[in-house]
Amino acid sequence: MDESILDRIPRLERSVRFWRGTSLILAAILVSVLVMFGFFTFAHQQAARAMEAEMVARERAQVAAQIQAAQALEEAKKKQRND
Repeated sequence: MDESILDRIPRLERSVRFWRGTSLILAAILVSVLVMFGFFTFAHQQAARAMEAEMVARERAQVAAQIQAAQALEEAKKKQRND
């Protein structure tokens, strides 16, 4: 500890600048990762909702087609009985 305090000040200032810069860079990287994670999570949720809506629409169409087929079969049976 032969160094005087006045001789250590420039080295401490360089160290502060280094760690400040390093901290800012790491904070920017962290924010970027969090934003990307949030975006991909949102996009995934939107895709899942779209797939679910498509499945519901297909199921409804299938049920409607089955009802229509049953009605057509019933009408054909009635027509056959009347003839």
